[in-house]
Amino acid sequence: MAQSTALPQLTTGLFSIGGFIAAAYLSSIQIQVEFGAKITGLLCNTDGFLNCDTAAQSSFATLAGIPISVLGVAFYAAILAVIFFGALKSSPKTPATHDKPAPFSAPALTLTLYGLSVLYSLFLLGVSLFILQSVCPFCALLYVCNIGGFAAAWMWYGHKPHHALLDQLRHLSSLFKTWAPPVFVGCFIVALLASLSIRQLSIDAQQVEHARQQEIRDARKPIEQDQYRASHSPGLGPKDAPVVLVEFSSFTCPHCAQFSGVLTELLRNYPEQVRVEFRHFPASQQPNSNAAARAGVCAHEQQKFWPLHDLMFSRAPALAEPMILSYATEAGLNADQLQTCMNSELARRVVNADIHAAQTLNIQGTPTLFINGRRFDGAVPYPELEKHIKAALQ
Repeated sequence: MAQSTALPQLTTGLFSIGGFIAAAYLSSIQIQVEFGAKITGLLCNTDGFLNCDTAAQSSFATLAGIPISVLGVAFYAAILAVIFFGALKSSPKTPATHDKPAPFSAPALTLTLYGLSVLYSLFLLGVSLFILQSVCPFCALLYVCNIGGFAAAWMWYGHKPHHALLDQLRHLSSLFKTWAPPVFVGCFIVALLASLSIRQLSIDAQQVEHARQQEIRDARKPIEQDQYRASHSPGLGPKDAPVVLVEFSSFTCPHCAQFSGVLTELLRNYPEQVRVEFRHFPASQQPNSNAAARAGVCAHEQQKFWPLHDLMFSRAPALAEPMILSYATEAGLNADQLQTCMNSELARRVVNADIHAAQTLNIQGTPTLFINGRRFDGAVPYPELEKHIKAALQ
């Protein structure tokens, strides 16, 4: 390897290792969040701004149905393979040269790939700041690794970055005539398949444990109604229905938004047998979550809880107070009255009462359900939910 390129090549590899580790950790976080766990420590969820859960639950966390973190693991693994093979093919006796590397040589290809990753990082940063209104620390670490990898690859390449891209566009026909692109593509596919397999094994293990814990909870005696029901809760269905389902939910929870459709189907199929009641458990690290909960309380005062409930779930995560007020008219509410109520002590007391009930019940995440006193954690799929409803009706 030419002495002049040894250090930047090594530095590019170190940034790639950092990106690989951060992406792998993010993949594990996403699996935990999918099962309702709240991530704490290592700067995750320290407040409303530094927040791992919001990023992991966002629709922007996947690309073409594959988690970005998994794609990141494969990307950095493939980059490392290119750097490793580049080091093997370089001779330490080769003198330093200022000739421009070939269009698809290891440094040129690595520079272009890291350039694309920097552009995607800027896009995701914009999404975090302006849409999600929070930043995931480990996502930010990936952005730093991408910028550092780009700078190191630029030094390794030794010429202006756009020269590499222009040369590659002019010589696309020679894309697979050099060793670097096939090595990158092959290693990316192998690493992606391996990462997806490991992810599925982790999900399977979580599902087994989740089912085991659920069976333990199912075997327990149902708790008393006054522990999970409240007279102030909005409800749908007959008050004397034989089955009462109480949901502790948050309007900023994507799983809750998806589960609301399951409840709609349930009420459509069991209009006389099931009553659904809603209780608030806003995420403490998300200020908009509490504002949305207070809006729900106040919409119930105007007998319009469910229209606003559906609107807020469909518009999440855009749930800052001014945005909620803009939805009021669409939901048939008096916006001025809603705003006054949202800032009232009454709304805060009702939300705090629901939070206190959730904490007393040791609820850790949303949605959490109580079906005639039996507890179920997480968004229960409709077939499983219907099975429990039929059992309660017997």
